[in-house]
Amino acid sequence: MAPVYGQSPQTATLLPGYWEVATTPQFQGVPFIPSTKTDRFCLSAEDVEAGKIPLRTSPDCNISGGERKEGRLVLKLECAAEPHPATSAHLDEAGKSLSGSAEIKLHNAQGEALGPRFIYRYVGKRLGAECPAAKP
Repeated sequence: MAPVYGQSPQTATLLPGYWEVATTPQFQGVPFIPSTKTDRFCLSAEDVEAGKIPLRTSPDCNISGGERKEGRLVLKLECAAEPHPATSAHLDEAGKSLSGSAEIKLHNAQGEALGPRFIYRYVGKRLGAECPAAKP
């Protein structure tokens, strides 16, 4: 199914182009002063359709795609940590902006929580339709 560009602002699929996203980590149960990191990246129409948005998460996890459900892009997180953590992530899309979060909870084989819960909050905007040329 092809993405529909230019829908209403509340439900518009992200537009391809050059993006800037600020990520603020929160580690519940751990004394930590959040440090927001900003990343810039290009999204192709294919990336947008597949939900492959290169957002910061835990070093052991990455976003492998997503599915649009009820006006949100529900992201699929894959983590290498053992045992595999419980994860959830979503983005609210509005064409030229996005917001959302990812949550990672470690647990043992019995399903009991281990350690802190990791939350990454995202806020982003589209900087333009064209991506900067790669520097040689």
